[in-house]
Amino acid sequence: MHYCLGSAMWDQDYVLLNRLIVSIKEFLKRKHKIRKQQIEIKLTDPPDPASVSTSTATPDPLGLDYYPDLIEVTFDNDIDIDTIQMYFESKRSGGKKEKVVESIKKFEEGVIHIQFESPDDAAAVIAQDEHSIKVKKIPRKLEVRYVPLASLKEYDKSKLILKDIPKGVEEEFLSLFIEKHLGLDEEDFTIVLRSNFAILILKHSYTDE
Repeated sequence: MHYCLGSAMWDQDYVLLNRLIVSIKEFLKRKHKIRKQQIEIKLTDPPDPASVSTSTATPDPLGLDYYPDLIEVTFDNDIDIDTIQMYFESKRSGGKKEKVVESIKKFEEGVIHIQFESPDDAAAVIAQDEHSIKVKKIPRKLEVRYVPLASLKEYDKSKLILKDIPKGVEEEFLSLFIEKHLGLDEEDFTIVLRSNFAILILKHSYTDE
């Protein structure tokens, strides 16, 4: 009896998983808009940049090869982090307006990751050819680049990425969007919204591999 019950439950899970795979395939085939803006949906999502060695990361073969709101800054260890933050929030770091830094994480000695509130702020920083901060009246150069995504083999197969999310869209709205289009219950997934893209974390993997 126990064997039959366990087998039946396994069969039910297998059927549900297959339905999810079919739903996601159909989901990816269609074009989707949120508030009249076209969004892009991809099969895989990069891991947290803090868990990946960006010095060895390779470009994403699916098209998005960097985090649009996240930059890596390499600098001499004797430069104060607060001074670096003030620099990147100012007009001196590029563009015509001040910027909003959401977070700064130390990646390793002399290397930090800076996440901006807007991808436009990150783009303005990257567009500027040179960056430097004066320490005791001596200019100290800063090396800046986008934080690249990890290689495909490091991707989590239980996630999807939704790009080009319109400004002002909240996680609750995206949850309803996913429930409607994939036929999932709210306990079957989690939505993590970051700047203009979102990460859909599924309870079950979308692949049977």
